[in-house]
Amino acid sequence: MAVLKAAGLTLAGTMAVAIGVMVGLTMFSSTAVHAYDNGMGAKPPLGWSTWCTDYICGLFDICTASEIETVADAFVSSGMKELGYEWLILDDCWSAQTRDANGNLQANANQFPNGMEAVVQYVHNLGLKIGLYTCAGNKTCHDDRPGSYGYYKQDAELMAKWGVDYVKMDNCYHPSESPQIYYTTMSEALNATGKPIWFNLCEWGEDNVWEWGAGIAQSFRIGPDHLPFWKFESGGGQGILDVINRMARVANYTKQYGWCDPDFLMTGMIPLTNVESETEFSFWALWNAPMLISTDVRNMTAWKQSVVLNKDIIDIQQDPLYIPGARLVNETTYQIWSKPLSNGDQAVIFLNIQDTGNLNLSINWSQLGWPATANVTVYDVWQHKTLGSFVGSYNAQNIVPHGVNFVRVTKQ
Repeated sequence: MAVLKAAGLTLAGTMAVAIGVMVGLTMFSSTAVHAYDNGMGAKPPLGWSTWCTDYICGLFDICTASEIETVADAFVSSGMKELGYEWLILDDCWSAQTRDANGNLQANANQFPNGMEAVVQYVHNLGLKIGLYTCAGNKTCHDDRPGSYGYYKQDAELMAKWGVDYVKMDNCYHPSESPQIYYTTMSEALNATGKPIWFNLCEWGEDNVWEWGAGIAQSFRIGPDHLPFWKFESGGGQGILDVINRMARVANYTKQYGWCDPDFLMTGMIPLTNVESETEFSFWALWNAPMLISTDVRNMTAWKQSVVLNKDIIDIQQDPLYIPGARLVNETTYQIWSKPLSNGDQAVIFLNIQDTGNLNLSINWSQLGWPATANVTVYDVWQHKTLGSFVGSYNAQNIVPHGVNFVRVTKQ
């Protein structure tokens, strides 16, 4: 039988759906939100999403069996799988416009001529995992595809039958009740299948989801859709700098089995510059955030490979201490962030917020909680080289606009 482990409670799977709402309300009334451990979510995910690969993000959100299978092949051939990338997530792109005669969701027959189970099996045969999108309302956000409202139990059982490893639930056309209620209902329905499935709440950062999301899901969106801009004020702030400032307020809610999700990585997506993409990749890693690349990872350029396959940065994102980075300094032209690592090192990001003009930025070791006179080795994770040993402080040189100096520091 399936077992739910959340907020110290244990429920038989056969009862989980029937009393899911009551359990959810009990969890949310607790002052301490415990992480939801159903066997998934021990570490933040590394992977890819269909969102901005073969069609324009969100405008023509279409995916095909061929796309999924060739990206899965690329995970293996490029070395992504070896570095820990294992998730392929299909967004609002895969389903037919109607349910079948039995009320089940079905894959679009033109895009998936052999059905979804065949694609799931292909991905699994490569040792990778796959996720599917659905929506809390009766329609998805795009093209009026069927949502899961009224079908939570049935859709959860279908996902499990297909072998799906991850379910993202969006929030369009949602019911009028509290999102804590309907998201808990779907969480309990997934748990009751007996198959461990990662649950992602795409709740757009509303209703203070960071305060309760970890009690029912392995990851939860902390804001609106992230867009490929440095700053984008619409929708509550959707650019890279907007996300950085939002995560400064909520990143401390992230925990093992319950990860704050700042949304997809837009690596290499125009109009982002290469520098801005590198800054984005750096901060997502510093927060232990889910790193799901939404752009094409097949036939990558040398520059894109240098980002996606940066083992030094991935090691920081996957560091088993799982304490997210925190902002130490917040000025109008720059920020400094740090993150403790499991071996006693710290990761530090110096960020130039300015639109023009390079900056030199410094940090004293006492700001990291180390002796003021400590002798510290500084390693640049983008250049992959040791910059030297520094006593007392370190000065990061010539940080370009919208760029970072990202270093790993070791106290001798």
